[in-house]
Amino acid sequence: MNTKERILEISLQVFNTRGLRNTSTRHIATEIGISAGNLHYHFKHTEDIIQALFDRLIKESDVLMASLENYVEGVDMELVFTIFKDFYNLLTRYQFIFINFVEISLWIPSIRESYAAIVIKRKKETKRFFNLMVQKKVLRNDIPEEVWDYLINNIFIVVDFWPSHNLINEKLEGLQAYESYVSSIKALMYPYFTHPQ
Repeated sequence: MNTKERILEISLQVFNTRGLRNTSTRHIATEIGISAGNLHYHFKHTEDIIQALFDRLIKESDVLMASLENYVEGVDMELVFTIFKDFYNLLTRYQFIFINFVEISLWIPSIRESYAAIVIKRKKETKRFFNLMVQKKVLRNDIPEEVWDYLINNIFIVVDFWPSHNLINEKLEGLQAYESYVSSIKALMYPYFTHPQ
């Protein structure tokens, strides 16, 4: 792992542990065991580190979305929630971004713009996957198009903002947190499955 990657990996741990407002490049440099000047050689400002971490998050989610192509033949209800489990792992790995997303997006306009573009892309990808599930008779075929659009929008709201809700209201950790997250999505999707379980 090169210095830049090490800085990002340690930064992610520090942001997740200390929180967004309590983390500076000085804290990160101390945790890594390098001088602030050495860190600033790679990342001039805290927001540069956050941008790089956000870019990594998007790349990792791109890999997950691309993996949906591998499930064309075997798509079923269980698979859907396996995929959401993979996204939950991303949520927990990059939790400080999700918990502080509104603040981060107001602070760093490039992240706000990137997020708006990625949501449009992800909604199209999700819609294609849902259409596949309709063809495979996993999802109902009598749902109006605009209802699918609203369902996908609601799923995005839950996926992206569940960590903030959990931190403020539920305060769940570990397996309980994961089960609550998946149950929230199941409740949204339940009426749309042909044979809900």
